Amino acid sequence: MNKIILFCGLPLSGKSTLARKLVHCLKVPYFDIDDIRQRFFQNPRAEISREKSLFQMSISYEALFLTTEMLSELGHDVVISATFSGERSQQNIIEISKRNNARLKAIYCHAPDEIIKKRLDQRENNKESFSTCRTWNHYVSDKERFKLLQVNPLLVIDTSVPQEESLKRIIGFSKIN
Repeated sequence: MNKIILFCGLPLSGKSTLARKLVHCLKVPYFDIDDIRQRFFQNPRAEISREKSLFQMSISYEALFLTTEMLSELGHDVVISATFSGERSQQNIIEISKRNNARLKAIYCHAPDEIIKKRLDQRENNKESFSTCRTWNHYVSDKERFKLLQVNPLLVIDTSVPQEESLKRIIGFSKIN
């Protein structure tokens, strides 16, 4: 049975960083919502209107779902990373896993607010991040709307602990059927 390994959590929670490290170990396809969004819309790294952001995220999630579905149909494991905070996106990925008889392995990443603030400061200088979350107000707004993905099993990772420790837990979790 193939797997969909899903990293979810708020912006700046470390989900993309850990997902990339896992992919390096497992050698499986990886798709990140911010990378997809950047390829489609080539946004500057700045805040955009809520309406424009919602439109772009909707299109980006659809591309993520289509790619995940295609790879699952072919029997491939895949790693994906996005907030997955909305009920629609959560239901879509659950349905994709069921339709394709793929095991959904969800990893929820989070970090204390003081770590998030440090990461926000670092993000300003990071030319590789395509995320539009670049202010504390944006982060707080996302946090207020966030709904945790309700799946079992769900591995909870505090990304303020050493990455090697988190990665070891994630690898063990991803290998369990």
